[in-house]
Amino acid sequence: MRKRMLLLPVLLLLTACSINPSSQNTIIDWVDFVKWNDATYEANYEINELKKDWETAGEVGEVEYMLDGHASANHQSKNGDAAYLPKGKKLFAMKGYDPAFRIIGKRQTVNTY
Repeated sequence: MRKRMLLLPVLLLLTACSINPSSQNTIIDWVDFVKWNDATYEANYEINELKKDWETAGEVGEVEYMLDGHASANHQSKNGDAAYLPKGKKLFAMKGYDPAFRIIGKRQTVNTY
């Protein structure tokens, strides 16, 4: 009887460990970012709230993959990935700034990264 009493908690523990939760129920709250030229640019909300149409200094690339709604929690970001900008959205250098430090991605409004 004692062996059966010890066996029950062990079986319950093993059963609980084997449950694999579905990744479909995972909600990911991405940071608004773009990865380009091995640098990760985060949205600059203070500049974006100025609602100024920032001048561009030429195209630097385009978004190749939008993570929101498409990537899993274990996705490793790479060049061309963006959290919320859709695939094909152009990325521009910002006039007066080195693109190594600031770029512009255009959504409905201009977002600086």
